[in-house]
Amino acid sequence: MEADVLIIGSGAAGLTAALQLATSRKVVVLAKGSISDGATAWAQGGIAAVLEPGDNFANHIEDTMVAGAGLNNRATVEFVVENAPVAIERLAKLGVPFNLEGNDWHLTREGGHSHRRIVHVDDATGWAVQQALEAAARAHPNIILVPDMVAVDLISGRHQERFSTSGRIHGVYALNRKTGQVETFTARATILASGGAGRAYLYSTAPRGATGDGIAMAWRAGCRVSNMEFMQFHPTCLYNLDV
Repeated sequence: MEADVLIIGSGAAGLTAALQLATSRKVVVLAKGSISDGATAWAQGGIAAVLEPGDNFANHIEDTMVAGAGLNNRATVEFVVENAPVAIERLAKLGVPFNLEGNDWHLTREGGHSHRRIVHVDDATGWAVQQALEAAARAHPNIILVPDMVAVDLISGRHQERFSTSGRIHGVYALNRKTGQVETFTARATILASGGAGRAYLYSTAPRGATGDGIAMAWRAGCRVSNMEFMQFHPTCLYNLDV
């Protein structure tokens, strides 16, 4: 299958990228299992943004830097914080039914925050976001969603002579879980939105598909891989042999 853009991963990152790019390009999105199987749908809490009167970006940025013990990339923190309110507005327009308090969104305050910043959909925010993004993607004429495709490796010149050896990526080889056959997906641009590697650990609440495939494929293709010591875990899965 050929496309202008190939996206590996059908969570919030992959579907958001697809919706942004599909305004002018044909986009194919591959999912390892069903389209909803990624970590996005598992998120219960909410999304933080400067939305309360008296709050500001500087406060949110500082709270984030303190919570991250100063290890955060400040430029990234600034970008995320300053664009969060617009991103939430965009999700609301897509149909995410954030809880209301009167005519405004209901905001909660979570650890590390000095103000109420958390918009949410009861305790199933991730599921609501996933469903809204999926509905928008399914309705878009330029987006094709392909479930049950396990990405195996990025296509580069080292695989076949007919592909360029300039270091460019031409798509991905993926195992069709229904047929057991490896299929070729080519594109002018390939985006990795394949999530983390939480399931590489014995004790984990991550979805079973979070096995770091995308990280491994990127490394084999010559990408730099950094900050691998940072893995997200729910506190209930911090296993201690001394306990």
